[in-house]
Amino acid sequence: MRTMQMLAATLLLVVAVPPAVAKAPTDEQMGDQLERDLERRWGRTRAVQVVVDRLYPKAGKLELDLFFGVLPNDAFMLYLTPGLRLAYHLSERWSLELGGAYSLGVDTGLRKQLEQDDALIQARLRDRVMARFGVAVLVSPIYGKFAWVNKKIAHFDMYFLLEAGGVYAKGEESLGLDGGVWPEVGLGLGFRFFLSRVVSLRVELRQRLAIREGLGDDAIRLAFPTEISLGLALLLGKSRRPKGSPR
Repeated sequence: MRTMQMLAATLLLVVAVPPAVAKAPTDEQMGDQLERDLERRWGRTRAVQVVVDRLYPKAGKLELDLFFGVLPNDAFMLYLTPGLRLAYHLSERWSLELGGAYSLGVDTGLRKQLEQDDALIQARLRDRVMARFGVAVLVSPIYGKFAWVNKKIAHFDMYFLLEAGGVYAKGEESLGLDGGVWPEVGLGLGFRFFLSRVVSLRVELRQRLAIREGLGDDAIRLAFPTEISLGLALLLGKSRRPKGSPR
């Protein structure tokens, strides 16, 4: 009888005390746990930059650029500028460039027309640009690719540049101008389209500020030549693999 009473008491305790229920984790806790799991599994991979191993690397290479430019913003003279540039790519982003160009002036015919329309007008050029040269720092923050007619993937990068150099001009002797070498600075924007690991196509726009010889009381004057150029560039040498890139 006593045994039956003990069993009954034990059964009552089991029924009266509910079993412990596990507390379900909140959405925030689940998100934190997922983030920790991802960090343990992919942390080192996620720390790597988006583009670490480019199809057409430039770092450590020399670039020889044969270009042809046009300066269209002189009313009396259209300048054609064939030239050569040599750049060294310190990294995929930064480059140093040295270049120069010969300036071939083509008369637009405006001066002759003005003199024919009005006999009292005598339009003369103050100087004629013969050549220009400069050194530039290039930074390429954007590298990408696009589909060419939906059949081929084309790679490109976009770069900005800061240029400092000089311009050699011959002065108009009848005006008492000697000409010479005058300083100029410029900013630019360019695109490089990769045709292969060696050959690329460069399209550029450079806006310059040049100091030139003036007349009378104005010893100097400012000029704002704009140059649009198209170049064929060759990447020379063995590329340097960026630190931390996958092999």
